[in-house]
Amino acid sequence: MSLKKACKKRTICEVLREINDELQGLPVHETVLPKLREAETMAKSIIRKLYEYNKNANEGFWKENPDYEADFKRRMDERYIT
Repeated sequence: MSLKKACKKRTICEVLREINDELQGLPVHETVLPKLREAETMAKSIIRKLYEYNKNANEGFWKENPDYEADFKRRMDERYIT
């Protein structure tokens, strides 16, 4: 899983990436980053399973992510820690 990506929709993974954005460069980042990665892996697993049960389950659920482009550019910077 990568906390460096950006999603056009505001999904649970995108919220975890935003938390990672806020922690960039802070001393606590080293201890929190593995937990964010783990949570993103869990979230993707849950979404995949829900999709198996009902392919339309997420239809209209996620809001648009207005910061998508800015997030993507910031996370592609070589100084961004993942």
